[in-house]
Amino acid sequence: MLVYDITSHQSLENARSWKEEIENNVDDTVLVYLVGNRADLGDTDQREVTQEMAVEMMNELDCDHCMETSALTGFNINECFETLTKNLYYLNKENLDDFAAGGGGDNEGHGGKR
Repeated sequence: MLVYDITSHQSLENARSWKEEIENNVDDTVLVYLVGNRADLGDTDQREVTQEMAVEMMNELDCDHCMETSALTGFNINECFETLTKNLYYLNKENLDDFAAGGGGDNEGHGGKR
């Protein structure tokens, strides 16, 4: 998860270098979510990053999903992890037996995402 602060445009811009770090250090099968935190401030003049800007960044960085959350209020926190878990399940369900048997934990050669 690339988490940025919706009250800081610079934090969204930082997602570019964070995504580059991911690309340089893991294989291309990893899921990447762009998550805007502090959504509780979304309807205030403190917001610097609109949802449209975040979607544009998600598309530019080829992320798998984009959403906003609030760690303060808990808004969308469960939904974020549920979405990620479901996405991982659907991408890797054919490998679950191998994983349960201890043979698929590294995902090598399976083509699924981690």
